[in-house]
Amino acid sequence: MTTLIPASAPAITATAEDFKRVFRAHPAAVVIITTDGGSGPAGFTATSLTSSH
Repeated sequence: MTTLIPASAPAITATAEDFKRVFRAHPAAVVIITTDGGSGPAGFTATSLTSSH
């Protein structure tokens, strides 16, 4: 299944503390990483993710 967020969706910002708080409680799961690829959305799924913070 593919879900695309419309370009008109507002940007979501998070502080370093928000990021750490979320990942402390993040169980092992599939994560979806997305970004603006310049010519359109880009992303990938990962079964493992870590934070350097």
